[in-house]
Amino acid sequence: MKLTYKAARLPKNQALCEHIDIAAQRLYDKLSNFNFATINISDYNKNYLFQDHLSNLTRTLQKYSYILAWSLDATKLPLQDVVFMEYGGGVGILSLLAKEAGVGTVLYNDIYPVSCNDAQAIGKALGCEADHYIPGDIDPVIEYLKNHKISCNAVASYDVIEHVYNIEEFLQKLKKLSSRNSLSIFMSSGANTCNPRIKSALTKLHHQHEYEDRLNLWGHKKRDSLQSFYTIRKDIIRKYKPSLTKYQIDQLSRATRGMIQKDIHACIDKFKKTRLIPAEPTSSDTCDPHTGNWSEHLMDPYHLIEVLRTSGFQAQLVPGYYGHNTNTIKNHMSSALNSSISLVPALGIKLAPFYSLLATI
Repeated sequence: MKLTYKAARLPKNQALCEHIDIAAQRLYDKLSNFNFATINISDYNKNYLFQDHLSNLTRTLQKYSYILAWSLDATKLPLQDVVFMEYGGGVGILSLLAKEAGVGTVLYNDIYPVSCNDAQAIGKALGCEADHYIPGDIDPVIEYLKNHKISCNAVASYDVIEHVYNIEEFLQKLKKLSSRNSLSIFMSSGANTCNPRIKSALTKLHHQHEYEDRLNLWGHKKRDSLQSFYTIRKDIIRKYKPSLTKYQIDQLSRATRGMIQKDIHACIDKFKKTRLIPAEPTSSDTCDPHTGNWSEHLMDPYHLIEVLRTSGFQAQLVPGYYGHNTNTIKNHMSSALNSSISLVPALGIKLAPFYSLLATI
């Protein structure tokens, strides 16, 4: 089975796309046949691996083949000369595929050290281990590359940018991942605010995370809070300024939705001086006040493209596509939608299950 999207617009380098597809088929066999009970990885990544990836491995590898093809095509380099980074890699499927495809140097990154350890264990077990595993957010990654005299040619991710607290600052720093002033970025997000169906579903999710506590179920990511974000902010404000009234705490808790603790403190300090409570944000977006991790941030992708352009990149928006479905009728529907996405670009982003930022410098 070919592991490329049906009816999708792919990079013009057909040889590269075919090469990645063959590598994806080999990786499919490795992942399908491996007994993951034989390696020691966290419950969080076991859950992530089986629920999000192995449950529909064809769709997973279609997505990552697409991302890798666009990312590598933009470098215009032979594969053996490419230094490729998977940013925010989770279990590291994209790194595994890059290694299987013969990319010269592969770097894996995730903000969560547990995921770095787990991804390395998986890579070793499958014979596709990345060359470097780097924990931390963008600043520690830049420092690591500088200390190890590494310059990236390509950086890619899926479902990462919608969790970054300060996305503008993050995008502006990306060019520091290369010391040669030559870099391709391909970052995809399933939080597609242009797609009405996705926007509606994620708005409901925001409300849940904002006002409902979560259970400590098997596979929970220990870095993430279980309390509702509204409750956490109330506690932060109450502890920071115990003299505030219940009404003031409630109003300030609502006004600071989407803020991390240091910014909540700054907002309270300003209120103490001005006695003015800021207006409550109009969007449903919310984030974990302890970590700044957004709950599927519904951002304007066209604004992100402009941020990249003002940072010195040439940038464009690329729509994503629907992958394999075990239901025959849904599979035909996906093919029809993919054709529409490819044929009518302006409409395509509104139909797409995800969007990607393609940027080069």
